[in-house]
Amino acid sequence: MNKRTTDRLAVQVVGALSGVAMDDPKLENDDVSDGEFVFYDLVGDFVEFFQSKEPYEVEFIDPLFTVYKSKKTKRVIGGQLCHLHSVVLQILECAPNFRVEIRDNEISLNALFTACKWTQTGHLSEAMVDVFNEVCEVTRALDGKVQIPALV
Repeated sequence: MNKRTTDRLAVQVVGALSGVAMDDPKLENDDVSDGEFVFYDLVGDFVEFFQSKEPYEVEFIDPLFTVYKSKKTKRVIGGQLCHLHSVVLQILECAPNFRVEIRDNEISLNALFTACKWTQTGHLSEAMVDVFNEVCEVTRALDGKVQIPALV
């Protein structure tokens, strides 16, 4: 695990425990790779993605889901989903036929976040609907896939 990932996970743990959305000044443009990327960390069991290289703010949606929003436009430009194996297993429990989206232990990010949106329990607020829709737009544009060993 690299230092950027370690720092980000530490910030997320603190944010999740405190229940406060945190804006870590260390997590800005110069700490992002060359722009668009999708990364799965096997050890941490999380997927992270970015659509563009620009300064961003961190917004903690819940203990598992974090979005990165452009400081300039306030639009979602990336995100991170933790405990990916558990999330996928929960989706499969709610929607068993989601397995058709998993090919050779690979999942499209767009299919994953669309399924997350559809399988949420309870009523989603308009703000959450907007966040999920923005994330789905970003993941569709990235056309990213995540290879997850021994998923199902």
